[in-house]
Amino acid sequence: MYSVKPAVAELIALLKAHGVTHAVICAGSRSAPLAHSFANCPDLHCLPMTDERSAAFTALGISEALGKPTAICCTSGSALLDIAPAAAEAFYRHIPLIIISADRPAAWIGQMDGQTMIQPGALHHVVRREVFLPEPHDMESSWFCNRLINEALLCSREGEGGPVHINIPLSEPLFDMSLAQLPSVRTIRRDDVSRTFCTEAMLHEWQNSERPLIIPGQLQPNHGMTEILARLAESGCVIAAEHLSNTCEIRRHQNVIGLTETILAAPDCDPFSVRGLQAPDFVLTFGGHIVSKRLKLFLRGQTPFTHWHIDMDGGNAPDLFRSLTRAVRGNPRDILEDLLQTRRTHTDETFARGWSCRNDAAQHHLDREDDSVFSDIGIMRRFIRHLPEGCMLHLANSSPVRNAQFFTLPQDTHVSCNRGINGIDGSLSAAAGYATVSNRTVFSLIGDLSFFYDRNALWRETVPNNLRILLFNNGGGGIFHMLPGLNSEHRNRFIAGSNTMKAEKTAEEAHMTYLHAENYDALEQALAHFCSEKDEPMLLETTTDITASAEAAKKAVRLAALAGMTASGAE
Repeated sequence: MYSVKPAVAELIALLKAHGVTHAVICAGSRSAPLAHSFANCPDLHCLPMTDERSAAFTALGISEALGKPTAICCTSGSALLDIAPAAAEAFYRHIPLIIISADRPAAWIGQMDGQTMIQPGALHHVVRREVFLPEPHDMESSWFCNRLINEALLCSREGEGGPVHINIPLSEPLFDMSLAQLPSVRTIRRDDVSRTFCTEAMLHEWQNSERPLIIPGQLQPNHGMTEILARLAESGCVIAAEHLSNTCEIRRHQNVIGLTETILAAPDCDPFSVRGLQAPDFVLTFGGHIVSKRLKLFLRGQTPFTHWHIDMDGGNAPDLFRSLTRAVRGNPRDILEDLLQTRRTHTDETFARGWSCRNDAAQHHLDREDDSVFSDIGIMRRFIRHLPEGCMLHLANSSPVRNAQFFTLPQDTHVSCNRGINGIDGSLSAAAGYATVSNRTVFSLIGDLSFFYDRNALWRETVPNNLRILLFNNGGGGIFHMLPGLNSEHRNRFIAGSNTMKAEKTAEEAHMTYLHAENYDALEQALAHFCSEKDEPMLLETTTDITASAEAAKKAVRLAALAGMTASGAE
């Protein structure tokens, strides 16, 4: 049985028709008609959660794993505002998310009635489309309701996709759930069968480039461009590929650079001019964010070069290096295939050789370095050595996403991170959401601030058995101990979030196996269990000194950069 509210029945029926299969449902009374109808629909897998912020990030993780929209449903009032952080993350990462909020009738907004606020427009800047449904009472208002829902659901997948907001005012009485079956609904489809081709002018620019650099930003796994990038690298292009580009299979290929941040950390050098490295004359970017700050600074300091940025929507023209010359609307894979089939006139071999030589030497140093101090980077090195093939690595922001980049991942490793707006919130929830629907083991690598901020991710009926949490607990934000010039006497308390929180009780409450390590012997023993094929959720908490960890990371970068300089003869 379903709610007799026409807008609710229309929405559930259209979600089914558009292929939505999963929904996260938050507690509340105004949303009860929606919650009941969602839960009673046999074609929808519904997950109940209480904290809307965590629930929305969980839905985001589910969408990412499934590659299609997931619904998140909340009650009226401030509940909608708690969804804003996840909406922003989904917006900037182009992840489809359907945000459904129950609302009071418009007549009661601003009248001091309970749980009322102006909900239309609350997420305006972080959703691709927002619609405010009528309460249908005749043929025209029913048509209007159907049209608005169709438009929102289509927009969630248009171009590269993103979040949409559907606001539903619900009048009392609320709790009549006597509708026997969902209505037959009109479903609007959109078809796009076009292929993107390079123009003659674009191919001319490519043919005349001598030092091409291709930078894939953050991409979803299975994007289908890894082999094309490998062949472009073989042709003399430099490919600056971070883990978030999900191209781990080609990390050790010639001309594929995984350590841009490290090799550009040359001591006593201006960030805009690094000894022994030539600048590109052609740069192509696509995908999402790039983590390496040094790469951005390096390219911003070069003489203007040809820079193309490709995206499916076309309206986005990020001039990240202050040299953008073409904003290309199209499928990056189509463009790369055209370039692969177009021979360049001349290749400056010293360009690729210089970058590769430095990268390979730095990688060799990082792989064989012995750790004397129990530190976050040493823990990361040993964890990745134990990491099995075919898993999902969900990296939290700040130190984990940067430290993981130092090391080569096993084959078929998928990688994700909330890099849309780079916040610490929601990292654990997104990982838990991904694990909910994935058959991969999901490893969440997370610092203490992110973990304790988001531990409501574990406030749910059951924690997925395939979720493993590696908690780097150094008692604060380690990244703040590495920022040049941040020497404030108030750093620990007011900037870096100094704390003494421990995770054992959280693991116990969530019925997770708890492991702990304070030295490398204990870590090796714990990792043998943590990275095993056992079917149980686990939390491994490592305890390090925040200052020692920061110094170990800085030392590793400095020595790896020096190794690269020595190998390239740039000392």
